[in-house]
Amino acid sequence: MTTIWILAAMQDELDLLKQALHAAPEEHDLPLPVHRGRIGERPVGLAALGIGVAAASLGLGLLHRELKGAEVIMVGSAGALPGSGLITGDLAVAEAEWLSELGLPTGPGTADARALGLPGLEQSARFDARLTAAIRDAAERMAKATFGPFLTVLSPSADLQQAGIRAAAFRAVAENMEGYALAAAARTLGCRAAEIRAISNQAGDRDKHNWDLVPAQRLAQAAVLQYLKEQA
Repeated sequence: MTTIWILAAMQDELDLLKQALHAAPEEHDLPLPVHRGRIGERPVGLAALGIGVAAASLGLGLLHRELKGAEVIMVGSAGALPGSGLITGDLAVAEAEWLSELGLPTGPGTADARALGLPGLEQSARFDARLTAAIRDAAERMAKATFGPFLTVLSPSADLQQAGIRAAAFRAVAENMEGYALAAAARTLGCRAAEIRAISNQAGDRDKHNWDLVPAQRLAQAAVLQYLKEQA
């Protein structure tokens, strides 16, 4: 039976799932932590890839044999972009991912890959429609859930003005630092991929007193667990 893989940047973003799935650490030679558990008869793998699109890409490459042809879900937290209507405690499910700084710079934290005219250079990648719809249905049973494009950034928005520029440039609802890596890799790996994140803060607000990171991490995991239970 094919393993469902749940990926995140950090271990904290998988702790609730590891506990619920009775997942145990796996001994292997890979330089990243992997846990394995079950939901009913279905095996589930969990891996923390590291923070940022470069670390996530490397982690996906290391796991490519496991992920090829599999069902893969990325989970974590995100900052809500201006105009999204998202607030702390909401869920967001990605339709696609844009890599904000890929291409010829167009503004603070934005670029246009098309302007380079390089064949095969794509700034956006879509997720699997059927898996995304199922994740969205499960999310809507947990909390308010918004569906739309996400923005992967190399550096988080420094202030609300930059966040607004990014939101307008890409019409994205939330920013994160890893999602594009999975969306782009899914085509090469031939896997069905989706991404769900809970909102921990407003993008561009760097005052962490206004953030609610831990509840956001747990809510996103709870939504994935709800999906897994429905599939068991």
